[in-house]
Amino acid sequence: EFDFENGTIPFSLLTRLASQLVRVSEASLRLFVEGSSISKKRAQPTWIRKSVDFHLTGVHHGSTVLEVEAPMLEETLEDIQLPLFKELGDESIGQNTAISLSMLVYEKAVSGDSHSALLDKHILKEFAGLSNILKGNGTITLDFVDMQRKVVLDRTKIETIRELEENTPESIKTKISGLLDIMKFTNRQLELKIGKDRSRVILPEKMQPDELVQFFGKDVTIIGRANFNPAGGVSNIELQKIQLAKPEDAYFKQLPQPILPGFHTHEAIAQHRGGSKLQRLFGQWPGDEEIEEILSEIE
Repeated sequence: EFDFENGTIPFSLLTRLASQLVRVSEASLRLFVEGSSISKKRAQPTWIRKSVDFHLTGVHHGSTVLEVEAPMLEETLEDIQLPLFKELGDESIGQNTAISLSMLVYEKAVSGDSHSALLDKHILKEFAGLSNILKGNGTITLDFVDMQRKVVLDRTKIETIRELEENTPESIKTKISGLLDIMKFTNRQLELKIGKDRSRVILPEKMQPDELVQFFGKDVTIIGRANFNPAGGVSNIELQKIQLAKPEDAYFKQLPQPILPGFHTHEAIAQHRGGSKLQRLFGQWPGDEEIEEILSEIE
């Protein structure tokens, strides 16, 4: 529902809105299914394509109302194993559409829950992209008739999401040690236990779960990329390499800390010219250097 009279809407706005809703829906669906909202550089999977295949079925007068039909995920996700999320309550992912999942993420973002596992920098950027569409157009109301839910998108809330995204730390390369455990109901994500802390580990597409059987229940050391929520906590770790932990890896039995916005490594290291190898290397990080080179200096 839009604040336009006589059941009209500019075609330019309609196409931009449709494109952005597909983007936030795909990012949200990936987050729930794969553990990360970031789209990998590969062909769009069939289950994604089917899930975001929305259909415009009608336009009504008054404040412009667009009728959109979205497939239920239980019909599009086929036999994919799905993790459980406390944010869904008693619902399963299959009882939602990709759009309704995205609105759950939207509501979590505007609520200010900066510790939520549903919020990462990429998905916040996608929602912030709605700002220009809403500019000068007031609000957009999404009414999920079959679910008896109504969500209002307004520019003020979108700007709040933009600020949240700007304050969310960038992903970093990391090395971390802990006890590797399986997660229920999904074989594409694992859990790393570091003392009392837990972190979700996402497998790369090229790696099959049965390749990691030898590591289950053992102390391992992982090299990968840590993604953060707006509060600076680790939301997940994208696994790149894994090996059994060595005694000297004890230093890495802690969750990685983000590089905070506004912290300039080059300026900090410039004050220590001629310092250690690590200082000189850290002054170039993040950059094109290999993670092994950085971590060997830390060791």
